[in-house]
This record gives sequence, structure tokens and C-alpha cells, in this order.
Amino acid sequence: MLTPAPDASSEETCTHEEYKDLSDNVRHYNTHFLALLTLLAAGTAVLFQVVYGKEKMATDVDKLSVAIIGLIITIVFWIQGEIYLYRQKNFEVRLVELEEGLGYKQYNKLKELVPDNCLYKFLSRVRPGRYSWRVFFVAILCGWVYVMFREHQYLFSVFPQFWNSIKPNG
Repeated sequence: MLTPAPDASSEETCTHEEYKDLSDNVRHYNTHFLALLTLLAAGTAVLFQVVYGKEKMATDVDKLSVAIIGLIITIVFWIQGEIYLYRQKNFEVRLVELEEGLGYKQYNKLKELVPDNCLYKFLSRVRPGRYSWRVFFVAILCGWVYVMFREHQYLFSVFPQFWNSIKPNG
């Protein structure tokens, strides 16, 4: 059975609907990513308050536990953030493809405004905003590692002893 060929207007409508849906998805993941960063910042502040707050009620074990929890939370949030950024990047690639057929220039225009300067061309390809968040996550992780080892310097002596006890003789 032969199916009739779609007319140009219905194909353009379908493409426009896909473009609109993808744009909504990009906004959705932007919103989720910013909410994720807000929750991470608030959670980190609360946990740091436990370690360095005015009331020194936390024991060494409590502080170490808080630092380990902070490390785990930061890693989980970082992984989730990477998933959001990966999905958003894929949506943007498809949006640029659709814009060529629709005559739109919302996402394509980001590349067109780049002057003929090597640094600007490099920055437009690399998208430093995506990588700056990684620096943010690394800074938080370094803060938790600092808390672990500043407050618990004995860990430096425990790790070599532990490693030597499990290392195979050879």
C-alpha cells in the first residue's frame, strides 16, 4: 500500500514542533542544573557549619563522617550535572540542525557572532561555561578533602599501614 507523500507545510510544522520541544528540553535541563547547584551549595554550607560552626559539639568521628558524606554528595551531584550538560549539548546539536531548515538563528547565532580571533573561535567551540562548573565541583571536593586531612592528620599515617597490610608480598 502506498502512502501519500507529506506536503511541505506538514513537514515544516512537524520540524517546528520538534524545535519547540527541544528548546523546552534545553530550558528544562538548565533549570534542573541550576536547582542542583543551589541544593549542592546549601547542603555544603550546612555540612561545613557542622564541622566549623561556633558550637564545637561535633566529635572527630562526626567531622570525618560529615567530610565523607560531603565527598559522596558532591560526587553524586557532579555526575548528575554531567548528565544534564550532556543531554543539553545533544539537544543543542539537533536544534542547530533544525534551524538550518527553518531559517531560525537562535542557536546558530551563538557561533556567528564570534570575531575572527583565534581565542574567540576556540572559546566558541570549547564553551567554557560547561567547563567552569567542573572547576566549581573540583573546588568543593578539594574543600572536603582538606576537611578530612586537616582535622584528621592521622589518616596520613593510617593509609600507608593499611596499604602495606593488604599489599601482596613479592
